[in-house]
Amino acid sequence: MDPTLSKFPILSYICSQQDPYNYPSLPRDISIDLFTRFPRLYDPAILSSLSQSIPSTVTQTHSLLRSLGPRPDPSAVSAARSKIIQIQETQSSSQEAEIFKSVIRLEALHEDYERQLTELEENLGRLYRSAVEQMRGEIEVNEEVVRILEEAETGVVERVELSGRGLRLLPEAFGKLHGLVHLNLSSNQIEVIPDSIGGLKKLEELDASSNQLQYLPDSIGLLLNLRILNVSGNKLNALPESIARCRYHGCFFFFHSCAGFVLHLLLLCELNPKPLR
Repeated sequence: MDPTLSKFPILSYICSQQDPYNYPSLPRDISIDLFTRFPRLYDPAILSSLSQSIPSTVTQTHSLLRSLGPRPDPSAVSAARSKIIQIQETQSSSQEAEIFKSVIRLEALHEDYERQLTELEENLGRLYRSAVEQMRGEIEVNEEVVRILEEAETGVVERVELSGRGLRLLPEAFGKLHGLVHLNLSSNQIEVIPDSIGGLKKLEELDASSNQLQYLPDSIGLLLNLRILNVSGNKLNALPESIARCRYHGCFFFFHSCAGFVLHLLLLCELNPKPLR
């Protein structure tokens, strides 16, 4: 990317992957240095994330500058400023002054563009480190989930704590933890609870608060021993009718404060009302 590839290697690499016709590959020495400092840059997930953070104004400005021509030489800019001063002092042709002013304006465009690229390059570096850290966290969570499932194969797991672990999904295999009594999935980014959760026949407490849930599976009605269900802080706007089967005496449901939502729950459970909080 004009004018100095070496100053913006991350941006140049991303643009070359998106549009190799207008953005040629980095020189070998710059490419080696780039991947030494950012070894996961080739990862499709990271590359996609960084690509989406590049504002369209950057490529639009680049196209504009290509049509206007290369950045003026510093000596030419200095000479243009001197000429403008002379013209103003002698009150010469304003048309002649405009020619030199166009040189100054082109230099200003290039200068502003380089400032944008500098800020963007720094931001891409920060986003890269954040994305790598997040992927590392997801790997650790996956390892924890695998450990829990392996432990269940050799014994009975009654309590699982996975709060605030950056978890995005819950494996179907969790439905095989038949001895599970308490499951805490709060403060993650889970969008879906798998149907297999209906296999947790002994489950008494389920905390899935502060996630991204938009609905609950019908199989939740199979949790006949459920005493506490906390799904507050999600995106729920309806409940499965099967939840009325959870008729354990003194069962507590924690939802958000939407009046219509609470009324829906009361209608579902009217034969055996439960305290709401």
